[in-house]
Amino acid sequence: MDWLEGQESLKNEWFAWPNAAVEDVERGWLHVLSRHRKAKALRSELDRATKALADDMTDEAYERFLAVKAEMDALEGDEASLEGYGIPSGREASA
Repeated sequence: MDWLEGQESLKNEWFAWPNAAVEDVERGWLHVLSRHRKAKALRSELDRATKALADDMTDEAYERFLAVKAEMDALEGDEASLEGYGIPSGREASA
């Protein structure tokens, strides 16, 4: 637990603060974990798309590269918009 509390990357995640409700901690953590897994998969997919484009510079390979890159860009800043998230911790629900 001390290790988790010391992680700089979680300092901006209010669900990781000591005063957050357990329900919000769980939902926030699962959301962060899900985003991490998706980002990891997209990075692998982008690597494959980049290699495919380098090996065969076709319109199809370029479109695939752009599509994966757009997915990665969309993932950046994707915040939790879960119904009821934050209410147990006394925060207003997000719209």
